[in-house]
Amino acid sequence: MPFCTSGQLRLSIGPQEGAAGTMYQLLVLTNQGATCSLRGFPGLSFLDAAGRQVGSPAAMSSAPRRRVLLRPGGSATAQLAIRTARNYPDSDCAPRPATRLRVYPPGQRVPLTAADPADVCSVRTARQLTVGPVSPG
Repeated sequence: MPFCTSGQLRLSIGPQEGAAGTMYQLLVLTNQGATCSLRGFPGLSFLDAAGRQVGSPAAMSSAPRRRVLLRPGGSATAQLAIRTARNYPDSDCAPRPATRLRVYPPGQRVPLTAADPADVCSVRTARQLTVGPVSPG
């Protein structure tokens, strides 16, 4: 089964839910083409209004990977955890506004983007973001 390409996927962002200083949201990748599969972790980072990356890219969670078959119109999800920038000392975080989320589907080099405003640590060592593997949506 061929892997899904960025060109056949549409990205949408689910609602945020918060718990203990971390916001969680689902990234939804919907297949707009022929049947394909995804396996692994999406790469992602936040962008500012000028399209520049803010902070470090997301770290991968320890959850196991599995192959997800996507028929036309089918979706896969990945959970994004965003630790609240206000929980970091300003010197360790230097929060800046981000306006978009850039997502690289697993195995792809062409990103998808979606509006997702957030305050993001601009200090790359803050490690504010964690993403899980794709799973059936």
